[in-house]
Amino acid sequence: MSRDTASRIAREVRCGRFRGLVADYRPVRFLHNETQFDHLSGKFAHILPQDLVMACVYGRPQKAHAIMMVRSLQASGMLAGAFRDHHDALSWVRDTLTFRDVSAPALKKTA
Repeated sequence: MSRDTASRIAREVRCGRFRGLVADYRPVRFLHNETQFDHLSGKFAHILPQDLVMACVYGRPQKAHAIMMVRSLQASGMLAGAFRDHHDALSWVRDTLTFRDVSAPALKKTA
């Protein structure tokens, strides 16, 4: 991740081998902020790790930039969501990581 992107990471959560990030994008006001968009998605989506869960915090999760960012991350195979505040984002990340950690061994057995 770039220096710009790394500074937006507000919280990191680990559960087993899985990792969750809460990124704060509330200051982003412009749709075409290509520096941040390219470093997290778009051109670089194929190098994102598959054991990562990403929660993006926006002032308004329905904002076009939030929707584009989350859809790009989801298209790369990553679990991602857009949230209004850190509390909701962190709760979602923790729940998702717990579910993934618990279900991963069961999924391996059925594969």
